[in-house]
Amino acid sequence: MLTRFGIRPAVAAPLMMLGLLLFGFSGTASAVPCDSGYVTGSSLCQDGVGNNDSESIVNDQDFFSYDDWVFLNKYDVDEDEYSSGGDWGWMVEPGPIVAGACAESNDWAEPDGCWSFDTSVWDNFEDVMIVVKTGNNDPVYFSGYLLEQGVTEGFFDTGDKDVSHLTLYARGDGDFEVPEPTSLAMLGAGLLGMGLFRRRRKV
Repeated sequence: MLTRFGIRPAVAAPLMMLGLLLFGFSGTASAVPCDSGYVTGSSLCQDGVGNNDSESIVNDQDFFSYDDWVFLNKYDVDEDEYSSGGDWGWMVEPGPIVAGACAESNDWAEPDGCWSFDTSVWDNFEDVMIVVKTGNNDPVYFSGYLLEQGVTEGFFDTGDKDVSHLTLYARGDGDFEVPEPTSLAMLGAGLLGMGLFRRRRKV
């Protein structure tokens, strides 16, 4: 079958091997969750080194091969209570997940819960990461979860570990708008018109 497309068997074998390797790599690269838990809506997970996260630490450790992460907001324990997020609408609600929603709970000992943030984050940044920090979970105390484009809410779970905090980071320029069909049609018509104009000038 490959010879019908002009590909010789000697060339086809290496191409097929390369395809299998790429396919296998893509499956491995998107393997989530990390050993410490999971965050829904994420495509990649990376464990951190050390017992806490910060903007400088995630950049020094090149999370997901980037060193330009910006701290947006942190949701932390405060005298056995949790406080609502401020900038970027960062909100975390710890509690057991029941029927696809978080049950009301003020107990930060809960290993799971809900999170959300404003859609404006995606208007300003290209990539968004949630870092989940747990208590004693040696040797991994925190893990970063790279979110899929456009995701603004979901769940988290740390297994049997208590939650310490969840931090929202972002990087890159956002607001990547897909051209509408009408805009593409106008662009095509303009290019066609320029081509016809140049052709008439030559005649």
